[in-house]
Amino acid sequence: MPRAFQLGCLFLIVGCQAAPENAEQPFAPYTNLQVFPQDVGWSELGEAMLNNLRGLGLRQTAGEGCLHCHVGSLQTSMETWDFASDVKQTKRQARLMMRMVRSINETYLANLEGRDSLETAVTCYTCHKGQINPRSLLAVLDRDFSAGGIERIEQEYRRLRAEYYGRGVYDFGGALTDLGVTLADRGNYDDAISAVELSVEFESESRDAHRWLVRMVMEQAVVEGRVGELRSLWDSLTAVERPEGAIVWFTLRSVGVRMRRTGQLEAAEWAFALNAQIYQNDHRIITDLAQTQLLRGDTASAVALARRALDIDPDYDNAVELLAEVDAER
Repeated sequence: MPRAFQLGCLFLIVGCQAAPENAEQPFAPYTNLQVFPQDVGWSELGEAMLNNLRGLGLRQTAGEGCLHCHVGSLQTSMETWDFASDVKQTKRQARLMMRMVRSINETYLANLEGRDSLETAVTCYTCHKGQINPRSLLAVLDRDFSAGGIERIEQEYRRLRAEYYGRGVYDFGGALTDLGVTLADRGNYDDAISAVELSVEFESESRDAHRWLVRMVMEQAVVEGRVGELRSLWDSLTAVERPEGAIVWFTLRSVGVRMRRTGQLEAAEWAFALNAQIYQNDHRIITDLAQTQLLRGDTASAVALARRALDIDPDYDNAVELLAEVDAER
């Protein structure tokens, strides 16, 4: 029986059902085996190939997925396929990946101290999760944004969610919010806000998505110098019904911290001043404002605010350190 036909029968069989555990090797030795031993059983080899198909999300019927690595055509009989050929890069990569998996399981995991279960093992699916080229959803969305902007994101996210949600291929939790943060880091607040608004649409109970939406809208106003709008903008944003705990003292503080970290001290002072106006008796927020004023050279105001913070909490380290720093410079 021709070797190609033997292997074709093998893949068709394991593609339909699992082979008997103790079935004998019915074929002559395989050719060009480099990862498996020459005496590997047909059921073991077939199950390994089937696991590869599952891990990469390739179709298991009619040999279609096999063509990702092997040479042949759906328009020809499988007995004409050249399964031994190494012409495809994907097959050569697959060998490398299989050796890597074997090394992880037999060398690293096998010797892991305190390992709970010897049955725990890495497989193709561990990383690929049904994708040929495993990427995080954030990486996919960022690529799509580069290709077509926020309109492409809205289209592709809806498509990916409809196709893959619940299958474990992508982690949909927070991906759009993470994309929004990435875009905000690049200074693209309009698209960042659109991304987080889409996140709120799909994750309406996510405090994180709601918090980031408020934060980004406020941050954009601060960056653009719209200081006169800050209080009314905050009031309108917080008037919208949101999950309990979505808006906390840290929501607006994070805007100021971000501005201060990037050297935008005036913008940081605006954010901290508004936060101190809203949360008038919070020693942490008062000290945030004091630290920013000290950086801007207003030592007298910084000292007065630090002392006010210590009146509320005499043991607050940040306020104590600020006053010590001022004393050391005098």
